[in-house]
Amino acid sequence: QKINLKTHVDSVHLLLTHRCVTCDHGFTNSSNLSNHLKWVVACGGEKKFHCEVCTAAFGKNADLNRHKKSNTHQKKVAEASKTHK
Repeated sequence: QKINLKTHVDSVHLLLTHRCVTCDHGFTNSSNLSNHLKWVVACGGEKKFHCEVCTAAFGKNADLNRHKKSNTHQKKVAEASKTHK
């Protein structure tokens, strides 16, 4: 268990050595940073895909769709439907 936690902490929280010069977002490898920079250049970093349930916004429609499938989003949908009844 401790090894898994250490691996997680190292990979997610400590080893974000590749940084975006625009937003300072960190990445574990240059490939992820490169993909991020393509998005920043293509749309100026604008988050034009907005969740209709919460305040979340995304630069890519695929990210919005992933958000909609998340447990966090599903809980917010359930809470919103309870208040509208």
